[in-house]
Amino acid sequence: MRKHYELAGQKFGRWTVIERAESKHYKGDGWWATVSYWQCQCECGTLRAVNQTTLLNGGSQSCGCFHKERASETHKVHGGSKQVEYSTWQSMKQRCYDFNCGCYPRYGGRGITVCDRWREDYGAFLEDMGQRPSPLHSIERIANEGNYEPNNCRWATRSEQARNRRSSRLITCDGVTKTLAEWAELTGIGASVIDTRLARGWEVSDALTALAGNPRNRRTTHWITYEGETKSIAEWAELKGLDYGCLKSRITKLGWTIERAMMTPSR
Repeated sequence: MRKHYELAGQKFGRWTVIERAESKHYKGDGWWATVSYWQCQCECGTLRAVNQTTLLNGGSQSCGCFHKERASETHKVHGGSKQVEYSTWQSMKQRCYDFNCGCYPRYGGRGITVCDRWREDYGAFLEDMGQRPSPLHSIERIANEGNYEPNNCRWATRSEQARNRRSSRLITCDGVTKTLAEWAELTGIGASVIDTRLARGWEVSDALTALAGNPRNRRTTHWITYEGETKSIAEWAELKGLDYGCLKSRITKLGWTIERAMMTPSR
C-alpha cells in the first residue's frame, strides 16, 4: 500500500509547498505507476508542480534560481568561464569522469580522479593553483600515476613536462631498475644523451656505458647491488681490492652469489 504524505505548508530548500497537485500516471509494457506532485512556490516567486519524491530526497531545492545565482557569483568573483583556468578546471574533470571524452581511457579509465576540494569548487582550484603564468603553461600532474590534487599539480610548459616525464622514466639494466635521472647521475652521462640513445635503438647496457659520440666505444657493464649500493663490477672490484676479470667471471659465468664473490679474495 502506498504511503500518503501531507506536505502542505512545509519547506524544502527554497520551495514552500502550497497544496497537492494533480498526480501523473505512467504506463509501460506490462506496468503502470502513479506519481504524486505538489504545487510549490519558490522564494523567487516561481510556481511549479514538483515531484513528491524529489522534494523528499532533496533532489529539487529550487526552481533553478539557486544554481544560477551560484554560477553568477563564481563568474563575478573568479571571471568564470571567461578564464583559461576555468576551462582547465572543466577539462580536468571531463578527462576523469566523462565516459564520452576521448581522453577518458588515459585518465578516468586508469583510475585518475580529481580531489574532493577541487571537483565541485572552482574557487578552491584557483586558490590552490593560482593563475596560469603564461599562455605556454598548462596543468601537469607531477606524479603521472597520481590524482589531480594540490600537492601533485603545477603549471608547467611543454618542455618542463617533457623533462619531468623523461626523468621519471624507469630503466632496467642487469636486473637493476632506476629512473633515467638516477642512471644519469650514477653514470655521469647526460639524461638527454641516454634518452636519445635508447630512442635510436641502443641496448640499455650500451646506452649507459658508451663514451659520448662514439658508438664504437660501447662496452657492456654489469651493475651489482650489494649492501644497498649499486655500482659497476669495475667499481666494486676497485673498492674491494679484487681483480676485475676474476670478480666478473665469478658473477657472470660461475654463478657465485654476490656476497661470496665480494668476500672471497682474488688469487
